[in-house]
Amino acid sequence: ISANTGLLLRNSDSVRYIPDNLNGETAFFTFTAWDQTSGTAGQTGNPAVAGGSTAFSTASEFATLLVTSINDAPVLDNSGTPNWIGSTEDATTAGELVASMLATGAAGNPITDVDNLAVEGVAISAISGNGTWQYNTGSGYTTFPTVNANTTLLLRAADSVRYVPDQLNGETALMTFIAWDQFSGSAGQTVDPNPN
Repeated sequence: ISANTGLLLRNSDSVRYIPDNLNGETAFFTFTAWDQTSGTAGQTGNPAVAGGSTAFSTASEFATLLVTSINDAPVLDNSGTPNWIGSTEDATTAGELVASMLATGAAGNPITDVDNLAVEGVAISAISGNGTWQYNTGSGYTTFPTVNANTTLLLRAADSVRYVPDQLNGETALMTFIAWDQFSGSAGQTVDPNPN
């Protein structure tokens, strides 16, 4: 379809729009009037030849259709091994941004999201270690609450995490998380990522 090739439709014909399942938008098409004195519905005609005794109007108009955005869940590539900066058993780790940890994951960016304005974060569902995990959302470090698959701690990419070892033995402390796009919930809250 172009300025010289228009699809001919009668007022009794129907039109629908199939969104891309990714983002909201304002879809539109431009049209001229067609009096059906030449051409057949479903075929194409040349609306650039208009006015006078032709079947097409000289004026054109456009019709819009609003597609409302809905949130699409982020996708986490767990093929990598993201990690935090380590320390000795006697030293609290330096606070590190969640974004820095994510950058050590698959391809340096393990979270993807088809939504245009999506932002990154994590929902932490499990932690392990003999020491203490702490997080900072901007008001100082706080010890992690109890987390599990149904009670996850939300942290933004700009929030920080540190680990306080038990000063007794070396270990590999672990954290399990899923991606959070910040569409709902707030950093520092615990939420159920699987509501009924």
